[in-house]
Amino acid sequence: MNDLFPILDAIPRLCAPAVLATLVRVDGSSFRRPGARMLITPDQHRVGSITGPCLETEIARQAASLAPDSHPVLLTYDTAREDDALFGYGLACPGMLHILLEPLDPAHEPPYLSYLRESLSGGQTVALATVYAMQGPAPLEVGSRLMLRSDDVAMSGVWPADLAAPVIDAAQKSLQTSQSVTTVLDYRECSLSIFMEIIRAPARLFIFGATDPAGPLVRLAKELSWHVTLHDRRPAYADPARFPQADEILACPVADLLPELLITDRSAAVIMTHNYPDDLALLSLLLTTPIAYIGLLSSRQRAQKLIHDLAQRATALAPGQLARLHAPVGLDIGAESPPEIALSILAEIQAALSARSAQPLRTLNTPIHDRGPGQSDHLPSQ
Repeated sequence: MNDLFPILDAIPRLCAPAVLATLVRVDGSSFRRPGARMLITPDQHRVGSITGPCLETEIARQAASLAPDSHPVLLTYDTAREDDALFGYGLACPGMLHILLEPLDPAHEPPYLSYLRESLSGGQTVALATVYAMQGPAPLEVGSRLMLRSDDVAMSGVWPADLAAPVIDAAQKSLQTSQSVTTVLDYRECSLSIFMEIIRAPARLFIFGATDPAGPLVRLAKELSWHVTLHDRRPAYADPARFPQADEILACPVADLLPELLITDRSAAVIMTHNYPDDLALLSLLLTTPIAYIGLLSSRQRAQKLIHDLAQRATALAPGQLARLHAPVGLDIGAESPPEIALSILAEIQAALSARSAQPLRTLNTPIHDRGPGQSDHLPSQ
């Protein structure tokens, strides 16, 4: 969820206690899916979003009533109730929303937030298990967390070993499937409701060529909380003053690039250097990486020539590698101006990273949002 990244940035700048609202479960339909977050400051400023404006106003009102040392509170709203005055505005997505409110003291940041910040800045995916409700006597409190990434497990709260073990197993499974799920664990005389959330590092966008669409590309990608690197071999073009929102700007020959790039399967590249040798060298470099998407701003004829010349090189490409190449880049939305071109490109990248079709929603016969398997399954107890 992209809401998390601006919230993580905002928390260190807080001057007073705030409240973090997290959508932990949805039964039915909702504007947002579990994992959506909203930070509510004492002056009622909001960072992030979890549902429609009318309900968020009510959530902010509830947050204002929490003392800084209050325990987390679970709110439940039935947006399908037409007789409820709260929803007289008419929400378009009827469903049952479960929202966890947690007081947040910036002077004592919860360990799980620090863990997430460290992991995501290093490009690591995290499975975050949040206890959001319980029945019966439990050894944990609501708001306890278990965090797992490929090389580490951490916990907030005192987790007995026989309680942590099935949650760790479920977290590892969620990491393998990249599925967030809501589940229930029966443990001795209690029952714990757990939101198992997969949180992935921000997508990385590499823009090669400081041409006219590069500026809108940087700005729109930062609106999505992506990490943006811009490269141009010409220092006068790769000027930080021209691209103040870029996270990284590189001015060097293409041959010197590879050691500078952190490329993962959550990365995308757009090549628009308008320099044929550079385009060829960049394609040769990128197609050997795990990058998910490569877009080429080029005519079809020029793209075919690049592919032909690439095939003549000594380095052979494995079958399917060229499937990541989108040339010409972008979706057919009638883009002409640099901002329109940037929108066309980013929409295609978002679809590729999400493994979606980029078809009009009205033509789909499947749910708009992915629904993870086992939403109400029970975890096996020890």
